[in-house]
Amino acid sequence: MTHRAITYISMFMPVTSNPDTGFRLWIDLVIGLTKTTAVTFPTLLCRAAKFNVGNIDWKPHIPWVFNTLLHDLNLPVGEAHTFAGLPIISKKLCSTKIEIIVWMMGADSTAVVLEHLKILTQTYHSYLHPSNRGRWTMKLVGFVNCVCQVLLKRIEMEDTRGRVVQV
Repeated sequence: MTHRAITYISMFMPVTSNPDTGFRLWIDLVIGLTKTTAVTFPTLLCRAAKFNVGNIDWKPHIPWVFNTLLHDLNLPVGEAHTFAGLPIISKKLCSTKIEIIVWMMGADSTAVVLEHLKILTQTYHSYLHPSNRGRWTMKLVGFVNCVCQVLLKRIEMEDTRGRVVQV
């Protein structure tokens, strides 16, 4: 698929919880495609998560989402000159994946998401030590900042809508 086609699909795919026309018609197919091919739909999954807090069972997909985010952080493994993963991803893609994680919290998924977030922070904790500075430092600081911003944005949105904050 081309980038333009993925953009159109992400913009116009229904993300409501209507059983006849909503996300239930396509979510398993899109997640399956994203897991098995190079085609990714982070914006579409983010919209689905944002507009259906607590309605989507994210539990089977949470480890995969966190693994892809860890892979995208592209932290060095082993020697200082050896890097695992693909080239550095864009800030937009990283922030979209963080939004997916933040909006996945709801109903039964909250505890699992928070546990994986704890494991992720423990994973990169040593990379943020003052004596362990490198090319990854600013990326991780940006990641932590982005998580805080997205989480605060969600709390603010739910608070202004009069909804109960589920985080």
